[in-house]
Amino acid sequence: MLQTKKPLLILDLDETLIFSSLEILPDTEKLKHIVWNKYFIHQRPFLQKFLTEIVDKYKPAVWTSAGDEYAKRIIEFIGGKNLPLEFLWTREKCTYKRDPGTGNEYFLKNLKKVFKLGYPKEKVLIVDDTPENLNQQYGNYIRVQPFRGDKNDRELLRLLKYLQSIVNIENFRSIEKRGWSHSITE
Repeated sequence: MLQTKKPLLILDLDETLIFSSLEILPDTEKLKHIVWNKYFIHQRPFLQKFLTEIVDKYKPAVWTSAGDEYAKRIIEFIGGKNLPLEFLWTREKCTYKRDPGTGNEYFLKNLKKVFKLGYPKEKVLIVDDTPENLNQQYGNYIRVQPFRGDKNDRELLRLLKYLQSIVNIENFRSIEKRGWSHSITE
């Protein structure tokens, strides 16, 4: 059965769609980048193709644990007004956590906040490189390999193909998404 409403696809920014560093990366003339507040911000390869094609099948949104000003600048850089986002959520929508054993701090992205807005659990996916950010959200979670500036990275092409292959599944939570990239051939 074909669906009539597009599923929600929530995307992370740092090390999922872009990579920020204090220095320009060597041999990155192929990576589109900008400078913001002393940071070099590099787009992941194939980001524009991914964004252009994904909006046909999904309603994109962005949820980052970064601050508001930074997030808005990155969205402007990667798509601006041409990127029809359902929402842009930043650190303020995350839940702060500290691991008492290690002292590590992180910002949890609790999908209950999304579900309270009326998005059905079974039609929401969240793409992130950091599993700690999505503790207890594994039914909706697609983990991507972190992007750290490799100009030969092809993760977004594989992700696009995977997302296109599952778009018509009734309940995303019912499918195993760990190891998704091994099921995709280029």
